[in-house]
Amino acid sequence: QRLVHSLGRGVGKFLVIEGPAMALGIAVNEHAVATLNLTVSAAGNHATARGESGQQEGSISETRNSAERNSALKQKSQGKKGREPKPDWREHIFQVSVPPHRQQLVFVAAAMVKEHWEFCLEGLSAEQGLEDTVSTLPARHAFAPLPLQTGAVRFPGSEEVYASGKRAPDSEEDGEDLELIAALLASQIESQQVKQPEEPTAVPQELPHDVDDVEAAELELALQLSLNEAE
Repeated sequence: QRLVHSLGRGVGKFLVIEGPAMALGIAVNEHAVATLNLTVSAAGNHATARGESGQQEGSISETRNSAERNSALKQKSQGKKGREPKPDWREHIFQVSVPPHRQQLVFVAAAMVKEHWEFCLEGLSAEQGLEDTVSTLPARHAFAPLPLQTGAVRFPGSEEVYASGKRAPDSEEDGEDLELIAALLASQIESQQVKQPEEPTAVPQELPHDVDDVEAAELELALQLSLNEAE
């Protein structure tokens, strides 16, 4: 599932790609000259998260953990719920500055307990600035900004959903968003990409028999003339 959070026309988007045991957050700066300063808050349960600065432990959310424990006790008393691990909700904050006309991976979250994990977006704050932004990360770093891509690539079986929860209509712009994601992921795992097969080298074809015959006749004639000259 793909969630698209619009940051304003011409400003950019924030994309959340959700899978069975992982989630990705990607910032897309569509502006040609302005830097996109983005702050993302999220919460995860039995999840590990990594951002531009490395792995995050996160801040323990006592409110969420307490509420979930109380809910589990209530359901257990009613015989509606089996044994589950204790909740481990943690809050995370990710901050990035995306250069103009670039896209950047903001976070990667993965399940620690697959059957009981959750990771959800809590808040999103975006500002534009005209300051020059130069990434200190190596060009091949997973969280380094990348140029925007164009085209239309579809992920098989994907469903496009707006932040409102409604399914997004098919459009050329949506296709380009998906291509951005494909290009980003492909660039981060370049070493695992399958190289395109090289075009086969053209194998010289045998000359037709009639051409061979002509060349043989010419060779024989030249040989005969040389013999005549020698005599």
